[in-house]
Amino acid sequence: MDASGKITHVEFDKNLPSNNDPENLKYKLTGQKYLMPVDTVIQSFGCVLPDEDWVKKIKKYDNLIDIDHNTGRTKAYDWLFVGGDAVGTKNLVDAVNDGKTASWYIHK
Repeated sequence: MDASGKITHVEFDKNLPSNNDPENLKYKLTGQKYLMPVDTVIQSFGCVLPDEDWVKKIKKYDNLIDIDHNTGRTKAYDWLFVGGDAVGTKNLVDAVNDGKTASWYIHK
């Protein structure tokens, strides 16, 4: 973050494969780090929602999150976009598409 608190980059650890087994690929740390410039960070890996009042506001009767399926935007908050299994998507290809669709409307 910069001095004003704006996100400017994400730091990653560089990893290399330590075997070639596609069923059980292992990685080893190289000790190297690299920075990727960004202006937005979207958490999308195993996101666990906290049990707070705002979470109750975005869920539907079936415990999925209520969204506009054309954009991925939640109906409760115009700044919150959701996809994947939180909205009932059943496979990885469609979950990735949910993210692509949401990113399109975030930047629109």
